[in-house]
Amino acid sequence: MPRFSKTEALQFGWQTVRTNLGYFFGLSAVFILASAVLTPLQAYFSESPVVALVIAILSIALTLIVDLGFMKITLKTYDGEPTDFPDLFRYYDLSPRYFLGTVIFTLLILTATVPGIVVVSLVVSGIESGGVGTAAGILLGALFLIPVAFVSIRFYFFGYFILDKEAGPLEAFKLSAQLTKGETWHLLLLFLVLVAVVLAGLVAFVVGILVAYPVALLTTTYVYRKLLETQEQNQ
Repeated sequence: MPRFSKTEALQFGWQTVRTNLGYFFGLSAVFILASAVLTPLQAYFSESPVVALVIAILSIALTLIVDLGFMKITLKTYDGEPTDFPDLFRYYDLSPRYFLGTVIFTLLILTATVPGIVVVSLVVSGIESGGVGTAAGILLGALFLIPVAFVSIRFYFFGYFILDKEAGPLEAFKLSAQLTKGETWHLLLLFLVLVAVVLAGLVAFVVGILVAYPVALLTTTYVYRKLLETQEQNQ
């Protein structure tokens, strides 16, 4: 039996955003603008590699800072604490360890994709030569998405532990793995729903993402808190 309710998590995300629609709409707009504001400058200085590199680093740093800030706002919202727009930029001191954690997370995902890439290449060759049926090839290729999903879900909450518990990157991955133990399939189903929500937001004239993103983030924050509460009660 799951330690959280997917329905309650989604309801929390939606009801919170609906009740504070203007606030979360504005947060999402600031978040997206802050993440993309330096992109035109990077393109403008594309012929100057050093300047372009500096701008790229600044852009990544700003994106990480506002990502942490938005996450913290959802945590404070769940906890019933007051929040404001400056919270988006307030947790810059944690960005170096969050950056390192993001790099590790990306490398883990890439490593998990290697078997799938190999199998898909072999399957494509088999289909072209007539040795493997198309349906069987698609099924085999899909099966190798499982390691990617497993790694993504088990370590998904590393950022929360860096922000909420000020854990180091490696400790955050360990804590995330412990938190999600036994909940992989339940989380997978929830995340598939959230992906659909975000895609629907993009389809809704793109503006919908300004609502869909905070709904998704608040939903995952709810799950993080519920899993953590249950884990602490059982210790």
